Amino acid sequence: MPAAAALADQAAFTQSKRALPASLRGSTPDGAVTLDASGRLRPSIELRRLFDYFLSAIGELDLAAIRTHLLDTVAATEPPALTAEVAALFDRYVDYQAELAQQAAGFGALPVDRLAGTMALRRRFFDAATVTAFFGAEEADAQATLRRLEIGHDPALTSAQREQRWRELEQSLPPELQAQARETTSAVLIEEQSRQFEQLGIAAAQRHRERSAAFGRAAADRLAVLDQQRADWDARRAEYQRVRAAILADAGLGPAERAAGIEQWLQQHFSASEQRRVRALEPFE
Repeated sequence: MPAAAALADQAAFTQSKRALPASLRGSTPDGAVTLDASGRLRPSIELRRLFDYFLSAIGELDLAAIRTHLLDTVAATEPPALTAEVAALFDRYVDYQAELAQQAAGFGALPVDRLAGTMALRRRFFDAATVTAFFGAEEADAQATLRRLEIGHDPALTSAQREQRWRELEQSLPPELQAQARETTSAVLIEEQSRQFEQLGIAAAQRHRERSAAFGRAAADRLAVLDQQRADWDARRAEYQRVRAAILADAGLGPAERAAGIEQWLQQHFSASEQRRVRALEPFE
């Protein structure tokens, strides 16, 4: 049976046993239980997405009820031994999120220290294979973002050298991250130029004229659209930071509830690729 169909059947089974929260009712679980060649649980990004799908109901259900819904769904198609493996890994994932919420502020002010602290914490809770499966792409993107910032702030580089270093960095990334890296690099270049425009008080029409002269009309049109997209992105990220700070400051929530509440808001307001970008940028904020 295809994975999507299997998950749909799992969701139907769960709904028949217990009432799902309103935010999940009628939806198909995002993610999947993945197995290795011997039929044992294989950690994967799909499995992490399945955990996050159920954890997004924090606020509507307590953690124990969420855990029950997840395991009911898994038990609908998998044997008890595998369901127990999922339960154990889910518990570690929840404990990791709770510990991260408690310790993140103590990782240090520098982006590199915050990233190092987060990566070290992950390796306390998970083995190497699980870290790679759950967080590998996210960590590679975060490290690339840090390197981009270092290049961008290197006073010894000319603009041409800086752009060349960024292109070389993109090419060194895994294929699945290169397109995202190109978008990020373009955003950095536009941000640098836009900062200069803002400092000089240059209006949109003049920006378009100057870009047309430098890069051509088609490029100027694209950059104008990107300016608007950037403004939208900045506004949404600012709102995310505000909401995240409010959740973290809510004394009525436990660490796991805070982490899940942040995750739920993130999923509701950003696409999957945007969520990865937001998470990658968090250590630098």
